[in-house]
Parts: sequence; C-alpha cells; structure tokens
Amino acid sequence: MISESTFIEKMLSEWYFVQKREKKEVTKLVKKYDDNGDGVFQLDEFKVMLKALEPDIDDKKILSLFKACLGIASNGTLNDAINQDVLFMTF
Repeated sequence: MISESTFIEKMLSEWYFVQKREKKEVTKLVKKYDDNGDGVFQLDEFKVMLKALEPDIDDKKILSLFKACLGIASNGTLNDAINQDVLFMTF
C-alpha cells in the first residue's frame, strides 16, 4: 500500500504529463489553422478548425464556443480573437 502523499505526488505528476501532451496538440492545431500566423484565432479561423475536427457541428454551436473562449480572455475588455492559452484552457 502506498501513502497518501505518494499517491498524490504520482497523480500530480501524471496530470502534468497529460497537460503537457494536450498543450502540444493545441499548439499543432493553432499552427495548422491560424491562417495569418498571428498566434490567435479570429472567428473564421476558429470555425474552419472546428468544422475540420467535427464536420457536423453547426454554426450556432461554433459561435457559442467562440464566445465562451472570448469570455475567458476578455478580463473586462472585448476581444475579437482567441489566443492559444485560452483555447487550451477551454478545450
């Protein structure tokens, strides 16, 4: 039997590696679908990416997801694009 602290340490370590792997995947998506290379997604780039990943997704759902990402990024100001870190936190 392992101690509680050892268990927590192992779980946090695994979580770190999962997060690192997922961040790499998000980075690949950004590089692939960020047409102008500015490191952020405007709505049209976001839509193309989601349609490629989920062809049956409707425009209403895409706009809802985009707005949810903007809400995370806004910090009291209105943004018109989503950066990679926000995309990672959202998905």
